[in-house]
Amino acid sequence: MEVTYFFDSHAIVGMIKLDPQYKPFEQCEFFITQFNLAEVVYTVLRLFGEERAKYICSRLRDSVAEVTDADLLNAMKLRYELKQRDLSYADAIGYAVAQRLRIKILTGDKGFTGLPGVELVV
Repeated sequence: MEVTYFFDSHAIVGMIKLDPQYKPFEQCEFFITQFNLAEVVYTVLRLFGEERAKYICSRLRDSVAEVTDADLLNAMKLRYELKQRDLSYADAIGYAVAQRLRIKILTGDKGFTGLPGVELVV
């Protein structure tokens, strides 16, 4: 059975950089939000240039999950409750979407340590 994940920006950038820790997840079905997509495109633009950023954007577009109003509220509640962890808006929203979809979030961000439904790659 193929596992579906929510990939946060950290995970996607790790895969783009060919980080071997993410190799086991390369063939997984995954979702992201438009907020994660924006973070990834910015990072790729900064590291690899505009052409690669356009390519990555077009490749990831079909994996974007809808963000509901309930997701936004849940994300901001989480961000507020865990403010000492300094989760980004995109990370908090991604986590809320993953929870709604009942899938694990794949990340290398230690700010997610100990949260349910997290697969932490460190």
